[in-house]
Amino acid sequence: MPLVAHKPARPARRTCLGHPRIVADRSSELRKMIRSYPRRASRRLVLRALSSPFFPSLFFARNLRTLTTEPGWQRLPVRLRKASTLSLLLERSRFFLGVGSWREEHRPLPAAPAVPSAISEDSTITAYCDHCGACCEIASGLPVFPEGVLIPVRWQRVFGQGLGRWHRFCPFLWQERPEGRSFCAIHPWRPLACRAFEQEECVFLKMGVSPHAAE
Repeated sequence: MPLVAHKPARPARRTCLGHPRIVADRSSELRKMIRSYPRRASRRLVLRALSSPFFPSLFFARNLRTLTTEPGWQRLPVRLRKASTLSLLLERSRFFLGVGSWREEHRPLPAAPAVPSAISEDSTITAYCDHCGACCEIASGLPVFPEGVLIPVRWQRVFGQGLGRWHRFCPFLWQERPEGRSFCAIHPWRPLACRAFEQEECVFLKMGVSPHAAE
């Protein structure tokens, strides 16, 4: 059934993640999980995160799908897989809300730090980036940040270590709903490895993840 627009809106851009309807569907599916938490505090925390227009629900759903192909996850008993899925969503929600609170407390956001000349900054990123988020579907990365970044040191460690065993995308990857466009919550202060990722790397990566273009 086609979506019905109740008022004129800017055209939703397709990305390799698919149609905006998929984003809405994934959010609804995740909301159904809330009732499985035994603690009221956990239910309220996850609901707050899922209610945000920036929670990466589609990426979380893709995270779960990726796990189903991994032998370690497949070997888990069904009960443990369910418990681990709830833990994943709770951990992601808690970190997401923490980053969101930090951004609100530091408005206007701190100025971006100077970038070493050895790391080129691609000023033409808007010409090729369609906010598909593929470059951020990593569990962790080299935690080397530009000097002068004001984001908490513990977050820099999280970037290097990941959120936990079963997480499969960057802790700072957010999503603009309903379009499904991804964006980095700490983009002005992102680590050097992310700054070195430019158009050539983007094209190469998309060639490797092209099967997702049909989602």
